[in-house]
Amino acid sequence: VGTTFTLYLPIAAQAAAGSDRHPRIATPPHGVGGRILVVEDEAPVRTVITRALERAGFDVVTAVDGKAGLARLDEQPGGFDLMLLDMAMPVMAGPETFRRARAAFPELRVLLTSGYTAADDARALLAEGALGLVEKPCSPSALVAAVALACRGERVPTIARA
Repeated sequence: VGTTFTLYLPIAAQAAAGSDRHPRIATPPHGVGGRILVVEDEAPVRTVITRALERAGFDVVTAVDGKAGLARLDEQPGGFDLMLLDMAMPVMAGPETFRRARAAFPELRVLLTSGYTAADDARALLAEGALGLVEKPCSPSALVAAVALACRGERVPTIARA
């Protein structure tokens, strides 16, 4: 009785202070739209990404790895506004998937995601035309904003993990 607990949450303090770690990207209006191919091997992550994008008005198609992602692209050539591509996956990793996809579909817009720091691989793919890197985990609103920018062909500032 009479005990008081005080919790300090650093991430909340950073967000309130406008930390540079999380660049501000204007949140797009609901119903932005666009067809997104999400290539992500982890089912729970794929589900969260899909729900966030669908709630924002995007039409989402998923693939469990790079090989399946390339198959989706072949099934619907020119049918995607953006490929959201995980960097580390079994069967075919992000860099190989990116290069094969861009060889077959040079105009394909690609936004990278990573749950670990893949600085060298990411820098190489950014130099080859990827529009940005979103580090996982990130907030759904930051993801949606980044996807909206990339769908318009705009560069996305790196979104650091939450």
